[in-house]
Amino acid sequence: VRGKSFVYACDNEITPDDPSTRRRLAEFARDAHIMVADAQYVPGDFPAKGGWGHSSYTDVVDTAWEAHVKHLRLTHHDPDRTDDALDAIVEDARRRIAAKGGDMDCSAAAEGTVMYL
Repeated sequence: VRGKSFVYACDNEITPDDPSTRRRLAEFARDAHIMVADAQYVPGDFPAKGGWGHSSYTDVVDTAWEAHVKHLRLTHHDPDRTDDALDAIVEDARRRIAAKGGDMDCSAAAEGTVMYL
């Protein structure tokens, strides 16, 4: 749409042990206007949940940053997480982006959200 792109990237597992996954996803999402990405876990969930096919929000933020994504929406939220815990994840993701000197927009995906390309 008018030179903009939307990337929906769920059920993937970005890990430091496999940089090829991060590289492929970053290439796929390169310069996306909006990226909705699986960020079900926090780093402390690993290694217990390694191999389950989901990513930590920190790895998703770093990958989206590398890809120069404009708007990142974190999704596939762990059903055991409270709203307050999810808000804390988003705030930490925003701090992570700011520490990189970036202006990538980041929030949690939510039912009923409308975004325009």
